[in-house]
Amino acid sequence: MDPDKVVRLVTALKLSSSPNKDPPITFEADSLLIGEQRIGRCLVAKVFSSKAVNHEAFVNQIPRILQATKHIEIGVLGDNLFLLDFKSIQDKKRALYGGPWNLFRDLIIFREPSGMQTPNMMSFTEISIWIQCYNLPLIFLHKDFLEKLGNHLGVVEEIDTKENGFAMGRYARVKVRIDISKPLKQHIRLSLASDEDEVFVIFSYERLPDFCYNCGIIGHSFRNCDVDPQEKGKLNYISWLKAVQRGGGRVKSRQSSPPNTW
Repeated sequence: MDPDKVVRLVTALKLSSSPNKDPPITFEADSLLIGEQRIGRCLVAKVFSSKAVNHEAFVNQIPRILQATKHIEIGVLGDNLFLLDFKSIQDKKRALYGGPWNLFRDLIIFREPSGMQTPNMMSFTEISIWIQCYNLPLIFLHKDFLEKLGNHLGVVEEIDTKENGFAMGRYARVKVRIDISKPLKQHIRLSLASDEDEVFVIFSYERLPDFCYNCGIIGHSFRNCDVDPQEKGKLNYISWLKAVQRGGGRVKSRQSSPPNTW
């Protein structure tokens, strides 16, 4: 039987009902220092794909995708779940903060393990992504408003403005941590209490991984969507969600600096 299935079955049984009444084995924190030092170099990666990811392909592609400067040791933790042991802390930072990343157009999410977490306990439901906001009225281009706008999309992490706090150009940019289990937002309506007019602000996502053009959720394709079969074929989401350059190529986002927490 698959070991992962065994773990799930044992957990479901709730060990309190098990005939084994032995107390848990307890370790002092100091005895785990070697393990903590090693885990401090590691990330857990999950690839969102309907197919099993080939381990060899993952090992070969990840250093190129992350532009790694040193060797990364990679092991398999489960279905499309991998452990990465970095030899460079800068490479680890880039993986953690420089995304979103994708492997053959499938989303990869990196997470830091901690404490008593097992891979099955880790959450892979959020990514940080730069969002371009089009058709904003000029009076709304200040960072204070952009933060409020970004908070309607997720949790704001960064705002691209000049020193005076205003955005300049054809669109404003906000880096937001979004929940990938929810549909991508295509637009939002703005209005003033003193004005009956409404403005549609259009969103475009930089380095957006493949998503479902039917339900708008990242992590699966249109062919693998679980919506009502009668609804399939009604493409509710459009390709403008993927940010493009003026020449038509996919945008190459400016990399933001990792937080100074190291």
